[in-house]
Amino acid sequence: MPEPTYDDRLEQFRELVEEKTGQEIYPDTGVGDGIGWFMLDISLELNGKAFDADVDFDLSEDEVEPLYAEIYVERESKREETLSKLATRIDLDDNKALYEYYLDEDEVEDIIADLREAHAEVYG
Repeated sequence: MPEPTYDDRLEQFRELVEEKTGQEIYPDTGVGDGIGWFMLDISLELNGKAFDADVDFDLSEDEVEPLYAEIYVERESKREETLSKLATRIDLDDNKALYEYYLDEDEVEDIIADLREAHAEVYG
């Protein structure tokens, strides 16, 4: 599958995000009310436990903001017990459970600062 193409400003934003976070992003311009959504892999600390999360962000010409995190955990584990008190399980298979967690901006304040800096450089 070929890599999507983006307009010049979105391509510049992608490059700045990669420079600041070390992660490539592939915005989905078909979702959201603005430019689109994109995802970053982020480690979240919840109740003293670290979770690897895919955090979705909404990008518009006015701002960039976090939406929610998707977190996979082993079923029936202590980590799932912790997560089940904070998030909503949205999928389940034999070994893993997928949870959706609505986070506060302060939980990703460092990454959101980098994203907003990149946004300001490109979109003003």
